[in-house]
Amino acid sequence: MAVDEDQTATEVGDGDGHGGNYNKSCPLPPATVPDENLDDDFQGAMHALQRERDSEHGQPTVAETYGNQALIWLGEYELHAYSERWDDPTADLYILVDQSFDGSDPHWVMMTPSVTVDDQDAGDIQCRNAFTKPGDSHYDKVEKVLEVADEESAIAFSWRWSNMNRQPERMRDLADAHSIVQYLLRLDEPEGTA
Repeated sequence: MAVDEDQTATEVGDGDGHGGNYNKSCPLPPATVPDENLDDDFQGAMHALQRERDSEHGQPTVAETYGNQALIWLGEYELHAYSERWDDPTADLYILVDQSFDGSDPHWVMMTPSVTVDDQDAGDIQCRNAFTKPGDSHYDKVEKVLEVADEESAIAFSWRWSNMNRQPERMRDLADAHSIVQYLLRLDEPEGTA
């Protein structure tokens, strides 16, 4: 289910000083899987991730499930905040993880639309295994994003958390997803390799 680009999120104060009174446009997820369709422990992991990501760029949510796997929309990222080499200023980022998250080794980050770097295919970025074409062995990750996103292209990066010594030990380690993605987006720093 695609979200209309003109949709906005509005926060209204509750009269007790909580919330705000503003009409700020922020990205909304392309689709949302209801909490009751997720594993109970994984729901807690998602709440930890949502607390970690500022809602100005979109509140992370599970966009789709595939058996035990969850496709999580992390929100819109301002790519130039991480590297001016990205040719597009923004992109939506997703991760694909197991709902039995603790003890797993997540490694899929997807971006839509499929962006370029220095006017070249992002698959040519050093130390980043990328898949964008139907003939690629892991194109199914791209297809998963295209099923939920209102975009015509996407790119999948194989980006192992264990290669950055961040393999999850607890469910709440899902909150690390934002910092893991930031490493991917920093093209000019040595820690941006996995």
